[in-house]
Order: sequence, then C-alpha cells, then structure tokens
Amino acid sequence: MIKSVFRNTVIFLVTAFPVKLSAQGQELFPSSSYTDSVVAAAVNQFAKENEMIGLSIGILINGKQQFYNYGEVKKETGIAPTGKHLYDIGSIAKVFVTTLLAHAVVRNRISLEDDIRKYLPGKYPNLHYKDFPVRVLHLADHTSGLPELSRQYSEQEMEQIMKLDAAGLERFYTNYTADSLLKDLHAFEVDTIPGVRYRYNGNAMNVLQLLLQQVYQQPYDEVLQRLLSKRYNMNATKIHLSPDDKKMLVQGYDDGREEPYRNYPGYRAAPGLNSSTEDMLQFISVNLAEDIAPVRLAHHPWFGLTDSTAIGLGWMIENRKGHRMIYHSGRGSGITSLCTLHPELKTGMIIFSNNSNSEQSLFRLEKAITAALYLNSTR
Repeated sequence: MIKSVFRNTVIFLVTAFPVKLSAQGQELFPSSSYTDSVVAAAVNQFAKENEMIGLSIGILINGKQQFYNYGEVKKETGIAPTGKHLYDIGSIAKVFVTTLLAHAVVRNRISLEDDIRKYLPGKYPNLHYKDFPVRVLHLADHTSGLPELSRQYSEQEMEQIMKLDAAGLERFYTNYTADSLLKDLHAFEVDTIPGVRYRYNGNAMNVLQLLLQQVYQQPYDEVLQRLLSKRYNMNATKIHLSPDDKKMLVQGYDDGREEPYRNYPGYRAAPGLNSSTEDMLQFISVNLAEDIAPVRLAHHPWFGLTDSTAIGLGWMIENRKGHRMIYHSGRGSGITSLCTLHPELKTGMIIFSNNSNSEQSLFRLEKAITAALYLNSTR
C-alpha cells in the first residue's frame, strides 16, 4: 500500500537533476549511492521551490546514520554546516519536556491522571472547569483548556514590547521566571472541560515544565541535561549556551534577512532548546526503540483527532493502515526544523533549514526521501 502511494514520487526522484552535496557520518547505508542520489534529487527539488541558505539532514535507518549538509551556516562565509553545528530547534523542544515527563511517570514520580495542583505550591482553586480538574496528561496532549499566553497584554504594553531592542527582548523573556509563572497561574481561566478539545498550547507546556521542576525539586534544565547526557548520549543539546557553544550556532534568516537569536531561557515563551543534527539522531535512535517503557508511553495516542491522527505525549501521530509517522516540527530564530519517526520502517529523520521556509516544504522533502528509501529497502 505504501509502495503504491509513493511510487510516483520515486519515479521523479531518480530522474531529477542531481545537486552537489557533502555527506558525513561514520557509517553508510547499504546501496549508499542510491541513497545519495535520492537525497540529492529531493534537495534539488527543495532548492527549486524554496530560497535555501543552508540545510542539514540526518537520517537513521536500521540503526545506521547518514548526514547531508548544504549551503552555508551564515551568508558569505563559505562555511558549510556539519552534524555538530547547533540550531534553535523551536517547538521540537516540547517533545523533550514530554520525554522527561514519560521518564518521571515510569519512575512513579508523577501520574498522568494527577490533578496538576498536586504539584503546585499554594492553592489554585481556579485551575478547573466546573468539577473537572486539569490533569497532567492534558498539559502534554494539548487539551488542558488553559490560556495560550501566561499573561494578557494591553495594546499599549504590546506596542512597548514591539519597540524593544535585542537586549530589551532578552531581558523581557529571561526575567520571566518559574516564580513569575506561579504567580500568574492564579489568574488563569480554564475555558473548557479539560481533555475534550485539542488546542496547541505552548503555555501549557511551560506549566508542565514547571511541574517537572517541582517534582524533581531541581531546575528543569539541570534535570533534562542529566537525562539527555546519561540516557541519550546527547551532550550538545542545551537550553543555556556557553560562549564556545554560540560559536557553533547557525545563523537563522527570515526571507533572507538575518534573524536575531531568540531562544531565551525562561517561562514567558514556549519551552526552548538548542541541538545538533548528530544529537538529534541520538534522540531519534532511542525513540525508535519502542520496547523502552518511556518511549511507548510517549508514543501512545492519548487523544484522537481523526480516524488516522492523534496526539501522544507532545508528539503528533499519523497512522496510515499500520504505518505510523510520529513527528514534531518547529520554527525559531529564523530556523525551520522537522523531526520524524517511522517505527515500522525503522527510519527517522531530522531536517534543519536556516531560512524561514514553510514547515510544509520540509514535510515534502522528508516524504520524498522516506518514500524512496522505503521502496529501495523492499527490493
């Protein structure tokens, strides 16, 4: 069935004009020349349809890695991206919050069915709708009914915010701490029965991040860093960047114009994170191992959207006749990103573009590559 859906894509790919590419990685796929031609053709088509400054692709299939890098990390530098360069991964950071949640649930530190007020200091009689409390699961599957912003701003306040320079914006975001969010939680209104309506909500993920900080009685970034380092071997993935880290940060662009780096720590915007293509393939590798309890928990379809789409713990899930694609995309600081898992195909991919290309363009690129690799693997 998948063959018939993807066949036309493959016919185009193997006949398209190739583009020059550089590939890196310890291991190559079987039939690596076929894989290289597939990726080259797909990227060539992407470049025809989009303004491309730099592009990094990491692919994992049957446990083997391949990296493809194109363009520049910054215009007119001639420096090509590598698997070690760092990107603001945007909303993909949300599945790291829910990954930590899944590990906490398996260790019986927290339950998905718990009323979130169990983990909040003080009383929050407002955090329910009639007799229905907001539960931990509702934060993770975007059905909490919480407001999408931690605080409502007047038109005058918004005008002042829009006038802030880069340093002012950094203060605006970083000065809003966990304590700030705890204070503003008293003014939150739940607008529907939790668990019955999906509404994508970065603010709810901030509340979940706050809960995990309360559960572990340690700063969220420290708990996450320890998990990623020990369990995932991801030492380059960080919220806070050192001066040396910043030297490896890829410059993002919005329609070709430089975008300032805005992945600030704090609780005012949605959770943020920085990572590399190499680290993200480590993350993908663990997430393809669904015999691991936290992974199974995160990939469970907790809230159904349609007959074929659902929400896991943070992850988006499409199930097309037994073939699942589990994914999350992101945009941040002029970077567009996409992380996908195909458990039945034992395949996963991370794509970073340092121009503000549409997320749909990255989905088309990913689909073209995955389709062709799948057909090749069944020959």
